[in-house]
Amino acid sequence: MKGDFTRDTFDAKKRYLRVLLQQGRVSVDADWNEQVAILLHRLETLARDLIGPYGGPEGECGFAILPDDKNGPLRNDFRIGTGRYYVDGLLCENDHEDLTFSRQLPEHTREQLRSGPAYLIYLDAWEEYVSADEDPSRREIALGGPDTAGRSKVMWRVRAWELDERWVRAFAPREGSKGFTNDKIDEAWPDIVRNWQHNRGRLKVRVADPAAAEDLLPAIVSPNSRYRGAENHLYRVEVHHSGHAAAGDSVGSAGEVGANIATFKWSRENGSVLFPVISISGPILTLRNLGSDLRSMLAIGDWVELIEPHNAVIGRPGHLFRINDIKPLTREITLEVRERDRLPARPEHLLIRRWDQKARPEHRRGRPLHDGAVVIVEGDQESNWLTLEDGIHIQFQRGENHYRNGDYWLIPARIADGGIVEWPDDERGRPLAAAPHGVTHRYAPIGIVTFGAAGTVDIECYSRIAFRMSLDRPSLTRA
Repeated sequence: MKGDFTRDTFDAKKRYLRVLLQQGRVSVDADWNEQVAILLHRLETLARDLIGPYGGPEGECGFAILPDDKNGPLRNDFRIGTGRYYVDGLLCENDHEDLTFSRQLPEHTREQLRSGPAYLIYLDAWEEYVSADEDPSRREIALGGPDTAGRSKVMWRVRAWELDERWVRAFAPREGSKGFTNDKIDEAWPDIVRNWQHNRGRLKVRVADPAAAEDLLPAIVSPNSRYRGAENHLYRVEVHHSGHAAAGDSVGSAGEVGANIATFKWSRENGSVLFPVISISGPILTLRNLGSDLRSMLAIGDWVELIEPHNAVIGRPGHLFRINDIKPLTREITLEVRERDRLPARPEHLLIRRWDQKARPEHRRGRPLHDGAVVIVEGDQESNWLTLEDGIHIQFQRGENHYRNGDYWLIPARIADGGIVEWPDDERGRPLAAAPHGVTHRYAPIGIVTFGAAGTVDIECYSRIAFRMSLDRPSLTRA
C-alpha cells in the first residue's frame, strides 16, 4: 500500500499474538499497523477455516449471475446479485442492485463478452490503500484538514475467463460431454489460482561497497556508509507494465522493448507523494498544491503517473508523463505529451503520483527509460544489478517469470548501522530472492456461462457455495 509508512513489520510466520506498548517508549507507525495486521490475519484465518476458500451466507449469498435487469433480458451481459461473499477469508459486499458485468468499468474500457464461447466467471478481490487525497471526507475540517491516518478498502471485480478447448474438456464430466460439473471446477481451481499467482518475479536487494559509491556526500554521509542516503526511506519498486523481462544480458543496453515487455518504476517515499488535480487544459494541470516540503515537492524532469478514478478497478496503471515546466505561483505544471497519449478532459478525482526513476547515462550503470519506466532485465550472481540511487542495487532473478502490474517490493533503507537496507539474507550475508510483497489477489469461481445467438445468458453451472451456521446443523450447499 502506498502510504507514508516507516516500514511494514508484520510477518505471519513469527506467530505474534499481539503488540504490547510500553511506558516511556517511542511510538512508531509500524507497531500500530502490525497490531491491526495481527488481528486481521486472525479474523481472516478464522473465516477461512470455518467457511473454506470461498462461500456466502444462505439468504444473503452475493454475486449471483442474473440474466436480466429492470429493462428486461440483458444481451451478452448479466447482472451481479447483491449480498456478501467471502474469498479466502476476505469479505466482499455488493449492494448495487443495478450493477452488471459490463457496468463495472467505464464505457471505453468495458470487456466485451461474445456469443458462443464458454466463460468461467470468477470473483477477484484485493486490498487497496486510500489516501486523504482520494477520499477528502477523511480530513477533519476543524483541525484545518490535515492528512492523518490512512485507510485500506476491499476492492473486487467480477471477471470472465474465456475457456479454450483444453479447459472445456477439463471441466466436462467425461470426454465428449457438453456439460460442466462443479466437481471438475473444484478439482482444477487450486491449480488455476497457483498458475495466476506463481512466477510473478523475484527480487534481490543489496547496498554497494563504499569504495564503489557513485554519489559521495562526505559532509552529510559517513564515507564508510554503504547506503548513501542522507535520510531514512521506504523504497518501493513496482511493476508498471505487465509482461516478460527484456532479452539480453547487458545492463547498459536499452534491450528489447515491445508490447509484452515488463517495466518498473520506483519511489523513495513508497509512492505516497500524491497531488490532486483541480483543473486540466490539455497538457497543463493546475494542482491543489506543489508539495509541503522538499521531500514531497515536484521538480522539472520528474516523472508522474496520471491516476484516474477507475485505474484500480481496471487493474491497469496510469500513464507516465515527464514534467516540462512548473509555475509555482499558479500551481501549474506542464506535461510532456506524445501524440498517442490520451488526457482526460475533466479533473474530477484526478490525481498525479510522483515517481523517482530518472534516465541515467549507461556508463553509470543506469538504463534508458521506456515511456517513463525502466525496462526489466533479469540476472543472476553478478549480472544485471540495476542501480536505484545512493548505493542501493536491485536484481530481478532470472526465470520463466510473468510480471504483473501493481506488484511491488518494499525496501526500508536506514542511515544507522553503517547504512543498510533491511532485506533477508542467507547465513553468508548474501541477499535472498523475495517474491512480491503484494498485491495479493484472491479468487473464487462463480460459475460457467455461455451466450446464445441472441446474446441471452445460459448458466451452465453454478460454483457459488452458500453456508448456514447454526448450533444444531451447520451446512455448506451450492447456491
